[in-house]
Amino acid sequence: MQRTPKIIATELLVLQAKSGDKAAFAELYRLWMPVLYGRCLRQLKQPADAQDAVQKVWIKVIKGIGQLKNPATFIAWIMRICHLTCVDAIRKQIRRGKMQQNLQNEIPVTKPEADTAIDLTSAIKQLPENQRQVLDLHYSLGFSISQIAHVVGVKSGTVKSRLYTARQTLKTKLQTGENYE
Repeated sequence: MQRTPKIIATELLVLQAKSGDKAAFAELYRLWMPVLYGRCLRQLKQPADAQDAVQKVWIKVIKGIGQLKNPATFIAWIMRICHLTCVDAIRKQIRRGKMQQNLQNEIPVTKPEADTAIDLTSAIKQLPENQRQVLDLHYSLGFSISQIAHVVGVKSGTVKSRLYTARQTLKTKLQTGENYE
């Protein structure tokens, strides 16, 4: 990830927040709340669930920011917290049977006409969750391979493999015009 003004400002704000500056923490919240909400919404699919997850993330950040040793790792740290919080929420949904209910309510997918152009968003949605995650972190947020590995909790080689597989799958869909499995 490039050291943009936002990243540098974040590091300064983290230092200030660690020393108890509430205004600095409020500014961190303002800067990173939309990113976290978008990430949670992509993983959880429901706005209410995403809001709950983001709230839990910020509670964990409030409690743990004092132990963060290097302000430069804040973004990867908070994204890891976000990822794990969403994983926990998904597990709870599965246990409660919400996922089955959501799947039953979805509109069935029909195969498009041959002359219909591929919808990249639809093709990405068809990828396995682990491939969508690495694509999102890499292309939407600009995370490096090592940062993605830290956030998702896998080795760098696994991240590279998932990115490669996702790209190849999308390339095939683009070349063949295939949009549905």
